[in-house]
Amino acid sequence: MLHFWSVLLKMNTHPVRIALVLKDHVELLENIATVVKILELMSEREFTNRRDVNEVLSLKYHIIHYIVKDIKKQKDKAGDNSKTPFIDLWIKSMLVGRETDGYPVFQVIKRKHFTA
Repeated sequence: MLHFWSVLLKMNTHPVRIALVLKDHVELLENIATVVKILELMSEREFTNRRDVNEVLSLKYHIIHYIVKDIKKQKDKAGDNSKTPFIDLWIKSMLVGRETDGYPVFQVIKRKHFTA
């Protein structure tokens, strides 16, 4: 977990950067379920501290938790039958956009359209 501490200390919480840290440190990727649980507990602890609630740090931990949880979900779905490591496919899905205009498809927040 010491390697992942550098991610928590930095301000850059870009999903690709976090995935590259996990890719560089295979022991974190092998124990990704534990990393997800630790991040969830850290976020809850910062938010429920009665004396000194730190919403900013709690939100940062929550964002990183969400990203790592998505990587874990894709790892569980991918299995080991692909020639390309799943982490490389996940990183590519975060970087590649549509062919027509380059719009990042996997990074879009789905919004409901309301009619008047």
